[in-house]
Amino acid sequence: MTTTLDMTFYVHKADGTDELACEIQLQDTNFGFSAIIDSMVLHPKILSADISTIVQVSSTFGAIDTAQMAALFQQILTISLDPINSAINSFTLTIPDKVFGLFGLS
Repeated sequence: MTTTLDMTFYVHKADGTDELACEIQLQDTNFGFSAIIDSMVLHPKILSADISTIVQVSSTFGAIDTAQMAALFQQILTISLDPINSAINSFTLTIPDKVFGLFGLS
């Protein structure tokens, strides 16, 4: 799966208001995944996550080193794959074995 993700970061100020800090776009982010159905229970797993390019859309504090940010995001994704997969596996999605009462799946 390839997607583009828009991210917006805000600063929470002492007076209780929020101010836009920066907006970035993660372009051509690739996710590799598998979805195995065993005994009619779906077992999804993210196999890989790769960020291609980060583009700075806006910033209230100047230029952002998007190459360094992409490398850091890549490290975060790599480290977090196991915890994300554990969280995904804590939910159970059972696939129905009858569709509209007409078709049996196995």
